[in-house]
Amino acid sequence: MPLFRKAPRYSKRNTQVLERPDYGWIWKPLVTLAVIYLLVVLALGIWWSRTPAAFDVKEAAAIRLGLEEPMAPLASVPETKGAFGVATLMTSIDTLLEKPGGYLRNDVMPPGLWLDNMPSWELGVLRQTRSMTKLLADKAGGETASLEEAVERLGAGDKEWFYPSTERHLAKAREALNYYFGSLTTNGGESLAPSDELLTGWLNQAAERLDGLSHRLSASISEREALRDLDIDPRELPEHNPWYRVDNVFFETRGATWTLLVQLRALAADYSQLVQQADAQADVKRLMAELELTQRRLWSPLILNGTGFGIFANHSLMMANYTLKARDLAQELARKVASASEKGAAEKEAAEGASDKPSQTATDQQRLSPQEIRQEAPTPSPASSQEDEASKAAETDERPSETSESSRSTPEKNNETSVEGTNLEEPGTETED
Repeated sequence: MPLFRKAPRYSKRNTQVLERPDYGWIWKPLVTLAVIYLLVVLALGIWWSRTPAAFDVKEAAAIRLGLEEPMAPLASVPETKGAFGVATLMTSIDTLLEKPGGYLRNDVMPPGLWLDNMPSWELGVLRQTRSMTKLLADKAGGETASLEEAVERLGAGDKEWFYPSTERHLAKAREALNYYFGSLTTNGGESLAPSDELLTGWLNQAAERLDGLSHRLSASISEREALRDLDIDPRELPEHNPWYRVDNVFFETRGATWTLLVQLRALAADYSQLVQQADAQADVKRLMAELELTQRRLWSPLILNGTGFGIFANHSLMMANYTLKARDLAQELARKVASASEKGAAEKEAAEGASDKPSQTATDQQRLSPQEIRQEAPTPSPASSQEDEASKAAETDERPSETSESSRSTPEKNNETSVEGTNLEEPGTETED
């Protein structure tokens, strides 16, 4: 029967070819390309995740002025307050835009999409740059339209990838700051310089920022007993960070402290006289040292959250130690600078009042008439009048003879006058007879 007959050989061979075709020449190149792509993306991710080193603020200001050799002519950098601070803000924005990989926080394609450490670092830098720019706009003098534009541009979203993207907002903010920097460093730019309150406000703001970051880092620590050394109440901590967010908080803190370090260097150069008046040079150096410790090289490829004396370190706990010490130093330094600023302002007002008083008195005397000047002359006191009377009495006692002689000569003169009068009258009588 046909149901039990063997199929022809050629039909079986054709069926096997159709059901299992030999496509090796297609999938092997695809797999090879996929492996190469993954290796390239992995290498780029490692390269792009390296945090930039802190820059020299004086060299940054010299470069902004167009000096060809930044190291030699640092003396030509203007001494206007705020020049180093504005140059530091522009260089920080340049770092976000021009570092390896550019600005990664708004990337929608690999490898930037797969990275989270560097985008968190960029967020810390961006937030601190926003805070200082806003503070500078509040404390600056004169026209601050360019600073207000920079504040508005920096306040845009940090994940905008569609037009206008975050990169475009950052570029516009840099242009606005560059315009203000040019006005500040030209002749007559002292009127645009920020007041001494900028340094005090920045220190208070930095202390507040460091305190908030310290609490967020402490929320990543699973062992609550470790918080005793930090002097932090566990009840004041925010919600516990999940394990996949621990590295994000760590790198955001690392970016914020990187920005605080370069900004502190710039403000120390801008307000060196105020720091010297407050006798706070040692405090500034200690604060810089604590912030530099937060930028130490990280040898581990992962952010670990170990406990006790285990084989794994606790990076969040170490970073919280540095930020809390920096917070305390910033608060102490803010108090010293504020007291020195108030003392200097009081002395300046007293000196201006003393210099204006003599000129004002002379002007008022020129406007008064001689009669008004006599009326405004001070009246002698009772004691001085008694002394004058005593001196007059002593003078009269010293000259008694002169007084007696004058009294004697007076009646003689009277007699002579009377005699002459009679002589004059006699001829008249004779003529009448």
